[in-house]
Amino acid sequence: MTDTNETDGDLLARLGTDGQKWAQEFLAKFPDASKIDQGLMIGWFANAIEAGANRESVAATEQRDELEGLKSQLITIAGKLSETGIAMPEDDGVQALDTLVTRFKELEAERDTVKNALDQLTAKNDAAALKEAGKAKATPKPKGDGSIRALGPLKLKKDERPLQGEDLLKAIAAADLVEIAFSDGKHEIKSLPAHIVQGDAWYLAANGVRLRVDKLQVYGPNRGEKEIKLAGYALLLDDEQVAWTRRGDVLTLAPGSINELKDDVIF
Repeated sequence: MTDTNETDGDLLARLGTDGQKWAQEFLAKFPDASKIDQGLMIGWFANAIEAGANRESVAATEQRDELEGLKSQLITIAGKLSETGIAMPEDDGVQALDTLVTRFKELEAERDTVKNALDQLTAKNDAAALKEAGKAKATPKPKGDGSIRALGPLKLKKDERPLQGEDLLKAIAAADLVEIAFSDGKHEIKSLPAHIVQGDAWYLAANGVRLRVDKLQVYGPNRGEKEIKLAGYALLLDDEQVAWTRRGDVLTLAPGSINELKDDVIF
């Protein structure tokens, strides 16, 4: 008879894998099923038990095969690591795995150390590159030694023509240093520093190559000093004069004056 307090675990332990016991237990639990042939029921439960046993056997085989595969992989990895001088015990798989995990963590730490060093080196290289780029983009300075330069009408050789129009624009674009210097007709006016022009500040007009800037201001001398006579403008490319334009009239720069010249420079 079935004990009503019997647990599922107790039931499985009592009946085990005996198909006849399972058939008898079923008939005892379900009296209405007594019309079913007991031999048929024994065969039914025996087949069910056998199928379950087969599943367990297949699962055990698959698990064993998986473990063998993992062991084979571990042996292969151990062989490769042994080439680097790491001793891997062959008989103790658990110890071998622990050794492998430990070495893996060490390699991760070494990788992080190398990565940090590379990051620092990259940062230094980037900083150096930016510094060099800053130098390259810095505003060029005249190459003169500070002495007064002779600037006035160009002295051309026979059959030589000054740069004009498109040719002058191309020369300006190719130059590293572009200056507009202020002249008394013969020499640079020392008290008026040359104006360095950067970027796309020139265009071709009907009457020549014109300067296009927001402002080009020059200041007269200090009060009480002698006025300045501005006769014309010299265009210098890389410290060499390539063009000259004379003003229609000599401009007098009075002491303390501010003079806007942005519309006057045409070459």
